[in-house]
Amino acid sequence: MRSPPPGASFANVQQATAVTTLLAPASNTKGCWLRTLNIDFSAGTVQIYADTAAPLAAGNDTTKRCIAQMVSGQVNTGDRWLPAGIGIFGIGGIAAAGFVAVTWDLAS
Repeated sequence: MRSPPPGASFANVQQATAVTTLLAPASNTKGCWLRTLNIDFSAGTVQIYADTAAPLAAGNDTTKRCIAQMVSGQVNTGDRWLPAGIGIFGIGGIAAAGFVAVTWDLAS
């Protein structure tokens, strides 16, 4: 049996001003590796959070872990360990226009 490629699970979304769940915390039962995080925005801002629950609002929820923030550009990051129960969330600011793409591997 062949192993799945690194980053076998993924989400590609057009990010809006509302919170988007990319990986639900309940789906991350044994931890996971965040392999890639690509943010490509032509306008506005986007924030990516990794926490047990979604952020309440862009830039205002200081109780959640913001792992990336981008203003009109592109960022690539990855290979971060996320413990069990941690989800990945995106939220765009005012006039957000762009895409967020993430890949991850759940621990088995």
